[in-house]
Amino acid sequence: MGYLERNLMEGETVVYRTKLHWIVLLPALLLAIVLVVGAVAVVVFYPKVWPASLALLIVAVAVMLGPMIRIAASEFAVTNRRVAIKIGFVHRRSLEMVLSKVESIAVDQGMGARLLGYGTLTVRGTGGTPETFERIRAPLEFRRHVNEQLAARA
Repeated sequence: MGYLERNLMEGETVVYRTKLHWIVLLPALLLAIVLVVGAVAVVVFYPKVWPASLALLIVAVAVMLGPMIRIAASEFAVTNRRVAIKIGFVHRRSLEMVLSKVESIAVDQGMGARLLGYGTLTVRGTGGTPETFERIRAPLEFRRHVNEQLAARA
């Protein structure tokens, strides 16, 4: 059971849910590939120091673990009553806003982000400060569902 399920109000249902995009993994993945190639090179060219290659493999796994936890610990949801966003596992950042208080949802996508299906989402509440969330999977879909719920409530 996730954060959102534990915090649903009575009669509230989840309409749309998304997570961080896999692009969050890319820098760590590239570094992990370099580390794995280094580990293979150590075994091939210096077989007597194979523990060094094992250490490189352990570091490669550790490098990938952080972004994977970030993706697993992120929740972006639209319910029939509010917008709920939670990012983080150890350091948690959350936003819960009643739909009637949502003033605007802006989506920022460059060409590459549009092609890969991610973007930056900025939620602004009435009289509030904008809250920005980067590298969200399908941000236009998220905004569409918020707008549909606002229209249904009107």
